[in-house]
Amino acid sequence: MRAIIILVLGLLPSLAFASELSTLASRLETVMQDKARLGVILEKGKERTALCEYCHGADGISSRKYIPNLAGQLPVYLLKQMLHFADGTRQSQVMQALAKKLTQADMINVAIYYATMPVPTAHNNAQTYDAQTLAAGRDIYNAQCAQCHGTSGQGSALFPRLGGQKIEYVVDTMKMFAAPEAEKNNPLLFNAVRSNPEMVNIVRKLQPADIRAVANYIATLH
Repeated sequence: MRAIIILVLGLLPSLAFASELSTLASRLETVMQDKARLGVILEKGKERTALCEYCHGADGISSRKYIPNLAGQLPVYLLKQMLHFADGTRQSQVMQALAKKLTQADMINVAIYYATMPVPTAHNNAQTYDAQTLAAGRDIYNAQCAQCHGTSGQGSALFPRLGGQKIEYVVDTMKMFAAPEAEKNNPLLFNAVRSNPEMVNIVRKLQPADIRAVANYIATLH
């Protein structure tokens, strides 16, 4: 009985988070369908991203190769990440401080604003590619990644959009799944450690060259 009680208590925080996310996601969906209010929401979202522009760009397209693009990202995914930063589930000194300053309404507005920005392309990402690397990356992506993230990197309700993402950011993120202990002191990763059983299982099977090939291919998707 004691073991059951401990298990239930351990599940309470995740259940509370799931309930909060579900409530906010429902509110977000309602707002996005209200065309009369959407313009005001986008303006409010843009105002609250003033502190985000330095890293993520005014249009959600980062000028730094190790910082992710947010333009065109799925709104519920963005909402979930802001909540995780706010409660400390995701570690980042910068992002945690910013997320804690946002109200739930702010998070919804910011998520909608970035989601409506045009998805980055190879041109406005200013990235170059190697045909051989792209071919290898495409094969790995289609075999290992497309089932969750979509054939064109469009993502889904549970998985983020990857199409058009920064090459170095994707490489660094995949390395965090593959070898968090080796990467935990890398300042470019904000000392973050990512954990996800499916991602860990996939990434640890890949060689460094495979990871870079996949990242190159993802950057061309949109």
